[in-house]
Amino acid sequence: MHTFLNQIIAQKGYKSYLEIGVDDPNNNFNHIQCERKVGVDPYNDDTGCHAWDRANKEALIARIDPKALFYRATSDDFFEILKTHNEPVSKFDLIYIDGLHLEEQVDKDIANALRFVSPHGMIVLDDVPPANEYEEKTPPDPGQPWRGTVWRSFAKLRMESDDMFWEFNKHGLYTIKSIFKSIILPHRQQTPAYRNADFPNPVLSFEFLKAYEDELLNNISYEEFFKIISK
Repeated sequence: MHTFLNQIIAQKGYKSYLEIGVDDPNNNFNHIQCERKVGVDPYNDDTGCHAWDRANKEALIARIDPKALFYRATSDDFFEILKTHNEPVSKFDLIYIDGLHLEEQVDKDIANALRFVSPHGMIVLDDVPPANEYEEKTPPDPGQPWRGTVWRSFAKLRMESDDMFWEFNKHGLYTIKSIFKSIILPHRQQTPAYRNADFPNPVLSFEFLKAYEDELLNNISYEEFFKIISK
């Protein structure tokens, strides 16, 4: 995953990076090449789907890049802290959300990220979409893959319209299915809002996702995405 994020940072010349949900820092966070890095993770949920457990979490925390700033806190608490900072310090060029994979929490993380992303920045969501219904199971089976319901938060954005231009999303919204990532380009390169004439008020079930996934999540290729952000 860090290869993709570092490619974005290099192409866009980004200087600041925020990661929500560090888990094992050697999996991603420590490999991010950015001038200012901030990581956030409370290391206190017991879903059993992460690299840490009660026995090894202190050792993992000790591995976090010493040049980075780390907050051992929930994302909600961290964003409350940001509200007390000066504007330049509180803004991030790239925000990577890989925290608690529940729709309700991801909704809040996205809303907060939109508040604290820089004017030309970007938000990346991990674990979109689940490859199968089992990966959506909540709570997950310990030690098993869990993508949860992150996709629902992104799908709701896809169905949301700009206040002035109802046929378009408020933001540019794309998913790269091959790497299970969705991207938000805040307030620019707006994408057509997703509409389904057969289901004007759809229930966001796994069955609905699989029937309309390409259009609902606006799936594009890895190469197409980097062409889009080069404009």
